[in-house]
Amino acid sequence: VDAFVAQVIIDTGRPVGPIGPGMNRFNPLT
Repeated sequence: VDAFVAQVIIDTGRPVGPIGPGMNRFNPLT
């Protein structure tokens, strides 16, 4: 999970949980 979260931070520039702000790359509704 930590590696996934780290990659999401790299991708989006902000930390994110499984669902929440920053997931726009994967789900525009979050």
